[in-house]
Amino acid sequence: MNNACVKALVDFSRYGLFGVATLLTACGGNPLGGSADALVYRFAGLEPSDVRFSSTDGRYALSWRAPLGDPGVFHVYRYAKGTSVDWKKASAKVAGSSYLTGDMRFEAPFCFAVAWAENEKAEPIANAKFVCPNHTPAKFSGIASLAAEESGTYLLRWSTPTQAGKSVSAAGLLYNVYASASRDPSKFDFKNPALASAVPYARYDDFALGEVKCFIVRYVKLGVRADTNTTVKCADDNALSFAGLESAEPVDVSSVVLRWTHTPNSRVSGYRILVYRQTAAGRIFQGSRSVGLPPANGPQSWPRRKTDGSCESEEEHAAAMVGVLPSAKVPAGTLVCASDVLQDLTGDESFAFVVRAVDSGDHEDRNTVTKCSSVIGASGAAAATPATDLAADSACAAP
Repeated sequence: MNNACVKALVDFSRYGLFGVATLLTACGGNPLGGSADALVYRFAGLEPSDVRFSSTDGRYALSWRAPLGDPGVFHVYRYAKGTSVDWKKASAKVAGSSYLTGDMRFEAPFCFAVAWAENEKAEPIANAKFVCPNHTPAKFSGIASLAAEESGTYLLRWSTPTQAGKSVSAAGLLYNVYASASRDPSKFDFKNPALASAVPYARYDDFALGEVKCFIVRYVKLGVRADTNTTVKCADDNALSFAGLESAEPVDVSSVVLRWTHTPNSRVSGYRILVYRQTAAGRIFQGSRSVGLPPANGPQSWPRRKTDGSCESEEEHAAAMVGVLPSAKVPAGTLVCASDVLQDLTGDESFAFVVRAVDSGDHEDRNTVTKCSSVIGASGAAAATPATDLAADSACAAP
């Protein structure tokens, strides 16, 4: 055995300094006898001390001892805890002796393994070493509260994710808000968020008065949807029991009185009357009129509906309001006979009307209950209904 061979064997056994080809060349063959595979650098595998976690950015740093000289290629594996590593599916390949993961704080428990290959084309040599960090994924409880604001919008709030009792850094963290008419999480469209926020709250404005929407908030980390929580909050207080316009009756020349039932509701700040003119060519939008709420109590308030379904007369209402403070709360479930008179309508024509509730943010409900009426013309008789009109209130089609 020549000196070069001795040195090569020493270096190889101590440091893995040379590959098989160099060793065979120096020794003129396999000096140990048997297969050349016996001379391949044997990487012992990853040790627990080779894996370090950074709570600042959630990354894991892996480092290991590599052979001197040409180190070959190391295959890095990350796989779910409780499963086996697939040596044919590396998470990464590195030429050096270290590897830095991405943010792992939101990942399910996992393990690491590292295998060595002599070159890019060579198969990695499996080993029995792996490290499973004591990892607890960051937790996100989802939407925490949902509250209506004076403007009619809804304010959604939630807490930031936590890991080991500490709040997770907001860097690269985004929250997606999903909206649905259903309370069932399986009915939400998680491919299309209604809005996104980089802070733990958001305001939602895209709804009609009376429409109950439900919300789920999920976080997204570095552009990858990582959360699957199904915590649902619904805007139940936006529900509205409003049946729409009940009647439209001509009362004198060019005037019509509209009647509907008002149920005191903290969300309703008034009503909007939509007016359509009936013509032989069809129905044409004429304009709208806003009706504010009168005082809840007192002589100027709307009369209540009696138990027999009729409305209080002026005398009955005045008597009922005696001694009632204007600031007194209207009893829950009270039905109020609301009305408005539209004047200066062109005589001898027919009109269609829709009444919708509105809130302080100008959101209106979407009812399409329509009532039609012919205005009393100058002759004192109700105008003839155009041939294209559905004359009876019960058959008056929605615009």
